This record gives sequence, C-alpha cells and structure tokens, in this order.
Amino acid sequence: QKQLFDIFPYLGVEPDTFELTRTHWALKDVNLINVLRTKKIIQRQLLQSQRRPPKVFITYSWDSPEHKQWVAQLAGCLRNNGIDAFLDQWNIRGGEDMSVFMERSIREADRVLVICTDRYCYKARGRVGGVGYESHLLTSEIMQEMGTIKFIPIIRNLTNGVSLPDALSGRFYYNLSDGAEYHNNFELLLRELHDAPVPIPPIGINPFC
Repeated sequence: QKQLFDIFPYLGVEPDTFELTRTHWALKDVNLINVLRTKKIIQRQLLQSQRRPPKVFITYSWDSPEHKQWVAQLAGCLRNNGIDAFLDQWNIRGGEDMSVFMERSIREADRVLVICTDRYCYKARGRVGGVGYESHLLTSEIMQEMGTIKFIPIIRNLTNGVSLPDALSGRFYYNLSDGAEYHNNFELLLRELHDAPVPIPPIGINPFC
C-alpha cells in the first residue's frame, strides 16, 4: 500500500479523492510501465522477459554446404540471444511452395537479414532462382516504403570489396566476415535487433560558462 501511495504524484492521482477499494482507475497521459520501473515496483528483467522476441527472417544463397551451416549457426546464436530467428533450413515443409514461403516469411518478419556473399549479389542482380525472387520482393517492399529499416545487409566474406544488391545499396550493413571484428559486429547487430542502442554519454556542463 505504501508503494502505491508513493507513486500517486507520478500517476496524477489525488490522494484525498482516491478510493482504495476500487478495482480499477483511468490514467491519462502517463507511461505506467516507466513509472513502475522507475520506482522499482517492477524489474527491467521482468519487462524484458514479457516482451515478444523480435521475429527475424534470414535470407541467403546456398553457396556451399559450409555456407549453409554457417547461416544455421548464425540463426542459432541469434536464438540463444533472445531473437526469434528463422530460415528455410528449419521452417519450410516438404512439398511447400517455396515462393509462398518467401513471401510469408518476409511479410511476417520484424526484420530481415540479407546475407550478402559474392554469389548472393550475383543472383540478386541477375534475378536468378530463389534469391532473384526474394530480391524482387525486397525491392518491391522498399519501393513502397523508402524509409524502411526492415532489411539489414550482412556482409560475409566478399572478395571484391563491399558490393550490395542494388535495392540495399547505400544502407548501413554489418560485417560478419571471419576476422577479429566478428564478435563486436555481432553484438552491434544484436543491439539493433533488440532495439537496445549503444548507451550515449550524457552531455556535460559547458566549461566556458
């Protein structure tokens, strides 16, 4: 009860008119979750556990068995870190129409990771096979909403420098090529998918005032 009275000022509730036995109250222009978290009535970890995991579709080309395995491992790492990652290796059914699977996956995903290898970029530009069809879907959705951040290019061991499919050209990408920066870039990708940006230092006092 004391905790409830402590948050009255934040909720815009007048203590003198408050009826303790009421079963519900109407709160206007109040972010109740932020109030409860600030007053430590509800823990941040509890809020995170109740939030729906981001749904992320991974699209890629079947360059080689090793590449398919790497993509599956990436999806597994994402799932281990709270991301509902899915891809054709796990989610497509025998006999299912692959074009329908692609359309549904892109439509239902919150974000789409586009694994850009040399072969993927070649197929995307030439509209070859499944990659070509996915590239068409991707281009169509971007044309409808130019400002979308739904599609995230992921660079993977490109041999001719960074060369993205035309629809993704100029967009910020994450480099998950083998090397020393892999783990740092993976963490940055995780932050993006969880909408948890790197903390920005506060602005200090002007030393010349």
